Amino acid sequence: FITILFLRIDPELRSACMTITDPMIQNLANRYNLQKLLHESNGVAFLEALLQKITKAKEDYESLSSFPLENPNPVFRINEEGDMLFKNAAADTITEIHYADNKITTTAFFKSIIGSIGSEPLNLDVETNEKSYSFLFVHNPVKRYYHIYGSDITERKKTELRAYDNFYRLNNFLENTSDTYYIFYRKRVEKNFFSSQWAALFGFNPFKVTDPLLSKHETLHPDSVTAYNEGMHQLDQKGVTIIKYKVINRHTGETFWLEEEIVRKSDAFLNDEITTGRIANITEKELYRLKMEESEQRFRNITDSLPVKVWVSNESNKVIYSNKRLRDFFGVGFEAMKDFTEYQKKVHPEFIDTAILEWQSFLHKKQPINLKYQVLNQSGEYRWVHELANPRFLADGTFIGYVGAIFDIHNEELYKMQLEEELKKLELISTYSTDITFITNHQGLIEYVSPTSERIVGYKAEELIQKNFSDLLCKECQQWTKPFFKKNSLLNSEFEKQTMRFKHHSGHLMWVENIIAKHTTGHGRETKYIIYVRDIDNEKKAFEALRESEAKYRQMFEGMKLGVMEVDLNETILYTNKAFQLISGYREEELLHQNAITLFVPNRKTKQTIEKERKKRLEGKDSAYEISIQRKDGSLGYLIISGTPMYDTAGNIRGTIGIHWDVTSLRQMEQRLVDESIRKEREILEARLQAEEEQRSLIGNELHDSMGQKLGYIDLLLNIQKEQVETDQNLLAKIHTTVKTTIEEMRKLSRLLAPPSISNLGLREAVIELIESYSTFKRPKFHLEIYPTKLESKLQHDKKIMIYRVMQELINNSMKYGNPEQIKLNLQFVENKLIFLYHDDGIGFDAAKTVKGTGLKSIESRLNVYHGKMEIISSKGKGFKANLIIPTDK
Repeated sequence: FITILFLRIDPELRSACMTITDPMIQNLANRYNLQKLLHESNGVAFLEALLQKITKAKEDYESLSSFPLENPNPVFRINEEGDMLFKNAAADTITEIHYADNKITTTAFFKSIIGSIGSEPLNLDVETNEKSYSFLFVHNPVKRYYHIYGSDITERKKTELRAYDNFYRLNNFLENTSDTYYIFYRKRVEKNFFSSQWAALFGFNPFKVTDPLLSKHETLHPDSVTAYNEGMHQLDQKGVTIIKYKVINRHTGETFWLEEEIVRKSDAFLNDEITTGRIANITEKELYRLKMEESEQRFRNITDSLPVKVWVSNESNKVIYSNKRLRDFFGVGFEAMKDFTEYQKKVHPEFIDTAILEWQSFLHKKQPINLKYQVLNQSGEYRWVHELANPRFLADGTFIGYVGAIFDIHNEELYKMQLEEELKKLELISTYSTDITFITNHQGLIEYVSPTSERIVGYKAEELIQKNFSDLLCKECQQWTKPFFKKNSLLNSEFEKQTMRFKHHSGHLMWVENIIAKHTTGHGRETKYIIYVRDIDNEKKAFEALRESEAKYRQMFEGMKLGVMEVDLNETILYTNKAFQLISGYREEELLHQNAITLFVPNRKTKQTIEKERKKRLEGKDSAYEISIQRKDGSLGYLIISGTPMYDTAGNIRGTIGIHWDVTSLRQMEQRLVDESIRKEREILEARLQAEEEQRSLIGNELHDSMGQKLGYIDLLLNIQKEQVETDQNLLAKIHTTVKTTIEEMRKLSRLLAPPSISNLGLREAVIELIESYSTFKRPKFHLEIYPTKLESKLQHDKKIMIYRVMQELINNSMKYGNPEQIKLNLQFVENKLIFLYHDDGIGFDAAKTVKGTGLKSIESRLNVYHGKMEIISSKGKGFKANLIIPTDK
């Protein structure tokens, strides 16, 4: 079209184009059907005809575009007075316009602004009763009307409002912090941001200077210029830095210590360099530190004159000072040691855990240190020391190190060890003796009792202190002891031995043998009595009972339903009652004078048990035990035997009498229960073994199919590299990538074989780590909700491992059979139970008809051990759910 205009205006161009070959003109001729005129007439005729065609088309286009009824955006036509000439359907929905704080009709709005519209197009943003629009006013001076084209900008306006809201919220947040923030654009200074604390620190308005960062540099204290410049150099090199420096406020002259974090990067989109920073005012901390340094210098001067070994460390637990006494003891100050291992060499090997590991644990937790251990001094001698140290903190809670003191307690520890050794010996004698040792004064008041009193007579030692020894004896015995203490007739080298009856704590009288010795000590020749009391109650009672029992026991035993048998020291049968004869299946004449072991003992184990119990009888002890015997008919019987020694008139043991309870039917019933339990255990074990076999098969396939192939591939690449003269970097890159992939798969396999240490991490952290390990898979996606860390102690270690294994089994089943998109897990404590809800959205199965596989059986067997329950909900196409309830530990 422009070409045509030039041809009409310029005669020279017109004459030059009499014969037209220009492709553009050729296209115009084709478009307006002027091909014949182009070839048959001159160029001017063609151009005139073409111009007529184009003018007619333009008029037709303008006429049609004036009435865009199908346009979804509003379109108006008004005359030059603002009267409405036309509006389409979208424009007809606009009933009022909000403009200049007024709500007016569309016509009134156009009339109010018509005078401000010139010949150039004008854009105005307005609000209507429902939406926001951008109106474009276009003037047609020929036909003397305006076209107004509306564009819906409602969403753009909302976005702008949200952006402004977010900006002001961020600005308010930053203004309410104690730190100063800024963003500095090197070229687009209108986008710069500085929080209001800037002026309070540096004394100038950053928006009123050309380069705020340069002006900030001018406020530096002379002592900080070098450090600041070095930090800025690091920023230029690495794009990030942290600088601690001092400034002088331009306005107030105040000095501030500041710590600034700066990040610099280039924005390719804006073609600009952006510097962001956070400035913290650390003036109080630095002033406190300076005061601490001054006081520490005074502290060093004082501690060098003390007899105590003193050391001081900084916030990094590096010793910065040792006093003279410590240096003299070790031959070197702690601050001169290269590292911690150098001090470790001076600690006795037996105290490494105490002096090194516990010490480091205290340091890590910043807790006071109180330790005793042995350490090598300058002379090569191991000495006992007592180390005390306390952490130091600033007013704001910042940790600044430890101050410690070491005391030489070697001599005290040696004395203490010797004393403890003597006390242990005395304790062994007094605790395990068969006698009770009393010490009384000359009136018989008890001043000391050995601990054996509680075991022998039932009294705790403290219950007997300050009681009269005579009051513990029977009335007849008191008639002898009370005069004895009064007359004080014994000499130091003499002993008095008597058999008496002692009042047991339970109230009954027991026979004892007393040996009394006299001891006079001290300058005042104070008299003490040492009394050894031995329990002879059983021996005395046995002797008394022996005479009475011989005549009675046979009559009594005959009527008993329990079997009774008496044997001599050689196990020869002397007596059996009728009940025992029924138990054994033998008649009385078949039993008497037979050896009981030869007749009844079916195996070596029973013989060993009888021999063991026989030795107890020879020691005068009673006991109860169970053995199996062989009856006359050859069947096995099971007996519980209560045996007691038999004495002759001289008090010597002459044999054993035993009461026999036949528990054969009871044991047979127990055996049936055991067999049933073993059968159930075998079924559980088989399910576990099958699950483990499948797991081993899975791991074997993983090793063969994945890592085996990758390792073979790595071997092939290495052989190729060996054949080459020069190093092939691409080949090495492939090898490196394959090795990384193999290592990652090995990690996954190792996690399957050995879960993270639940004893260290706890179940909660182990589960989180397990779920994160599946994040490398694109699907399924995992969603985990789990109880807070403070509830970790509700489960014991073995139960945590069981839950972890059950979770692994459920996830493996889902991924192997279910093909899910998502897996959801929720573990929460409700009262005294752990509720574990598991859900996948996979293909599912018919839970009512499908036989449980090995995996689910393995899970149920694990839960049964801990009295847990599991409910399975699944159907085809509707995923899989498992609801597990596990009791917590009391």
